[in-house]
This record gives sequence, C-alpha cells and structure tokens, in this order.
Amino acid sequence: ESLRSFDARVRDWDGRVGTTLFRKRPPHQTTMGKGKQMRSSHTIASSDEKLEKISRKLTQLLRHRVHENGLTDVLRPDGYVPLARVLALPQFKEVTEADVRETVRTNDKQRMAIMEEGRTVYIRANQGHTADGIDANALLTPIDADGAKALGEVVHGTYHSAWPSIVDSGGLHRMARHHIHLAKGMPGDQGVISGMRKSSEVYIWVDVAKAVASGIPFFTSQNGVVLTAGRESDGILPLEMFSRVVDARTGRDLLNDLPATGGAAASSSSAPAPPPKLRLGFCRSSTAKQADGIVKTS
Repeated sequence: ESLRSFDARVRDWDGRVGTTLFRKRPPHQTTMGKGKQMRSSHTIASSDEKLEKISRKLTQLLRHRVHENGLTDVLRPDGYVPLARVLALPQFKEVTEADVRETVRTNDKQRMAIMEEGRTVYIRANQGHTADGIDANALLTPIDADGAKALGEVVHGTYHSAWPSIVDSGGLHRMARHHIHLAKGMPGDQGVISGMRKSSEVYIWVDVAKAVASGIPFFTSQNGVVLTAGRESDGILPLEMFSRVVDARTGRDLLNDLPATGGAAASSSSAPAPPPKLRLGFCRSSTAKQADGIVKTS
C-alpha cells in the first residue's frame, strides 16, 4: 500500500494527517449515539407529559373537588390541604411527593403552592376555586384604594362569542368560580405569568380604582392574578367599570359600538339579566368557558 493511500485512510479516519486526535466515530457508533439521543428526548417528553397530567389532576382536585374526595375535614380557610392526604387518593397512587414538588416548581403559571408547617407538607391552588370553605381574605391579598390606584387598569381576556352575552348580562360574572380573573398586563409583559389566556380575542380593561371606590373588592393571588367577586348582590363586575374593550385583531374599542342608552354609562341603572344556569364540568373546555365570564349550556 502506498504512503499516499495510507495517509488518505488516516485522514478519513482521524480527521487530521499524522494524529489520532479528533478521531471520527465509526458509523455504527454514530448510529448508536443518535439512538441514545432519541431515547433521551423521548424520556424528557414522557417526563413532561407526566408532570402535565399530575398538574391537571391536582388543579381539578384543589380548585373544584376537595369535598368530593373526602378532604373537607382537612381543608384550611386559605385553601391548603395536607399533601399526604392528597397522595393517599386512588388517582394519585403512582405519584410521589417529589413528583408533586417538581410539578409545582415547573408550572409556567404557578397555579399551585406548597408550604410546610412543622412536619406537615401542604398544597393548594392559588386561585380559580369553586369549592366551598375557602376564605378569600385568607387565600388572597386584598387591594386597598392606594393599591388600586397603583394598578390603574387590569385586563380580562375573552372571546368574540362571549362578548354579546357579557353586554346582555350587564358585565362580567364570576359564574361558578369564586372570582373573575384578570391580569396586570398582557401575556408576555414583565411580571405577568397568569390571569389571561394567550388565545383571547377580546381584551376587557377594567378601572380598578373606580371599581374599588364603588365598593367592589379586589384581590391579588400568590401568582399575581387579580381577582374580584364582583358586586356582592349579583357577582357582576358591571360594564361601567370597563375603561376600554379592545378587539385583539383590529385594535378597535368595542365599547364604541354599544348604544348610547345601553352602554357602560347606563348599565348601573338597568338591572342586569340573571346569569345563565351553569352545569359545571371539569374538562378543559368547560373551565375555559367559565373564565370568559359566560357559559352556554344545552
């Protein structure tokens, strides 16, 4: 074999003539490496899917089904229940405390919180409850007049299909939930991690100072969501508290489309229509509709 052909073989194998540094992997080793990468990616995806399933189960339980799962005796006014009691439920038989901690830590909207008192670990949903037995003043932080002025406007995201019903009922209604959810800004704004869906088509901006001055209580949750139960009499955040209602696609203010006699200025003097009777489900789609302030039932 000639020296030239030998050097060519060395160059092909090592990547550099006369050295064994930077050696290329043989084809079978390269294929095995790709296989390991694929398996690693699959493992990460499987882990993410597992945490997502745990998050959904925990959120449903802690927001809506505490009593149905026999946790009434350990439910605290601030929404916390012992994690050990949760993990003892059949639907969490394959879930560990480490799984739950990682789920809470990595949740992008920080929907849940964990705390420890003594040797007991507690977990709760930070907002979005429909279950009885939870005190807003223990769960949330009240917003006073100064805090309301500092906030200025907050925003509720909804959809074009819901807007006519919101107008007809006289404003946003908390529906089956304890509170209407609002955000301190748009998704992606600094400090805004929750409070509105990114898919919202209509942005309802609310004058917090005006609403608080009228006697409507507002709160903030541990994960920064702004919440209100609306008027005590009917659970409605009335139209006259809306400062603007923006079409996400066109930027048009939908308040300008309301009749002069029936818009925000007149809503306080007209009795709002009662909210539709709600048949509450706990699938993603029904929960999404509740967050819009209106739910259509068959």
